[in-house]
Amino acid sequence: MSRSTKIKSEILGIKFGTASNKLRKELMFNLVCQLNKNICYRCNKEIKTADEFSIDHKIPWQNHNEPVKMFFDLGNIAFSHLSCNCADAKSYNKIDPPLNKSWCHVCKNFLNTKEFSKRSTRWNNLDYECKSCKNKRYFKNK
Repeated sequence: MSRSTKIKSEILGIKFGTASNKLRKELMFNLVCQLNKNICYRCNKEIKTADEFSIDHKIPWQNHNEPVKMFFDLGNIAFSHLSCNCADAKSYNKIDPPLNKSWCHVCKNFLNTKEFSKRSTRWNNLDYECKSCKNKRYFKNK
């Protein structure tokens, strides 16, 4: 972290990057409200605060045959409550794994859950890729 960024973080009381992202979200939500576009794509109710505001992909992009195109396609973007967006993401394409197993999105196998690092943002609290695949990717980029 640069000295300048460290000073900014100290002044703000939070990491400067976190503060910048919060400001961008507040600005975007303000503009969305000015355009009367603060209606949730999923539940059709008003989004009242920036904290409950999220950008949503109408068609999930990760498993699409053109994921980059779908990610950046503005026609595939909508606004939703963060809770509505997360609830849908948790149910999308979820496969119930065998007991004590999780799916590795890289090697395309169900593996023992001990083979995965923790990731609190995922529905099963495990990483997308197993430790072995993550290590291969990490050392390949070195």
